[in-house]
Amino acid sequence: MKKILFPILAALLLTGCASPLMDPIKTPDNTIPKDKAVITFFRTSSFGGAIQAPVAREKNEDDVDFVGVSSTGTQIRDVVDPGEYNYVVSGENADVLKANVEANKAYYVRVEPRMGFWKARFVLYKLTDDELKDAKQQQKIKDCQVVELNEGGKQWFDLYQGEMRSKLLIGKEKYKKLEGDQLMIRTIKPEEGLDELIH
Repeated sequence: MKKILFPILAALLLTGCASPLMDPIKTPDNTIPKDKAVITFFRTSSFGGAIQAPVAREKNEDDVDFVGVSSTGTQIRDVVDPGEYNYVVSGENADVLKANVEANKAYYVRVEPRMGFWKARFVLYKLTDDELKDAKQQQKIKDCQVVELNEGGKQWFDLYQGEMRSKLLIGKEKYKKLEGDQLMIRTIKPEEGLDELIH
């Protein structure tokens, strides 16, 4: 019975304009914590807006940490130590972005929906230097509400952590086959960070 109910529960929780698994941060701290890096995942496109996009970070070979659920008009900030990370977004597909980040830097990743067969697919695209300097792009980020995981989100991830791990493995295999621009936009380099958060 649980095997039947869990997918139904997942569908209920991950549909709608805003995810019930995330809460708005009314007064976000817009500074980069000392000796840390901040990777912000934001979503502005209303296409596929009824489908939520869970994002996770690889913890080790057997586990992932939940970053949050990306909804239209939101941004999720992941505070990490300097180093290399693999991130995965889950939809009808699995897409991986690799990030190598420096301390005291801010990096930005767009969660972009694509047309899928049954539901939306998602890709993770880093913002290029030109995009980060563009005033219109910066305003789009500023217009996104900063959100964070709530207790419901943590409970959801307890149930679906294994599935997110499987998606990560699938996405990593796909990443190995990327070339050219597709590889470039899914790979963050240390020097591509900003000295402060866009807010």
